[in-house]
Amino acid sequence: SATSVVTAADEGGITISGGDSHRNYIMFADGASGGSERFMGQISYDHADDSMAFATNANTRMTIGSSGQVAIDTDTFYVDAANDRVGIRSTNPHAFLDVKCGSDSRVLFIDSGGDPEIVATNNANTAYGHLLLDGNTIRFKISNNEKMRIESTGHVVVNRQDSTTGKFEVHV
Repeated sequence: SATSVVTAADEGGITISGGDSHRNYIMFADGASGGSERFMGQISYDHADDSMAFATNANTRMTIGSSGQVAIDTDTFYVDAANDRVGIRSTNPHAFLDVKCGSDSRVLFIDSGGDPEIVATNNANTAYGHLLLDGNTIRFKISNNEKMRIESTGHVVVNRQDSTTGKFEVHV
């Protein structure tokens, strides 16, 4: 068993120096006979793109990029720190929270003028369903056009409001 100890009176550290386009590693081995057992666990720093990766069972599980973005299991959970966005199954989140459901279908949580809005898109990214919550009403939109709302009074408005009488009408 080998042990290395670094001691310092106040602050201490270990520096591993590598070239601008190389990687440096701290590896944890299960054995030394060859194959992946020599690096089953590792922390690596890639000087080419200034990213740090963490691996278990010889597979990278988490990467932190130079801009602070964090990827866990490639795209299972991704944090875009530069744009304050989180993606689930997406490394290019389109909103504050982007949940990718199919090849390109998504459920997005967005800011709609200070009010939360949930938007669902189809795989072709051509059809949208919206649920807008503004504190007084819940609005349902299809293709970005309001189709129904529930107001704080309990009134349900379907298709439109008669602007001359102020009465709510159902149009089929």
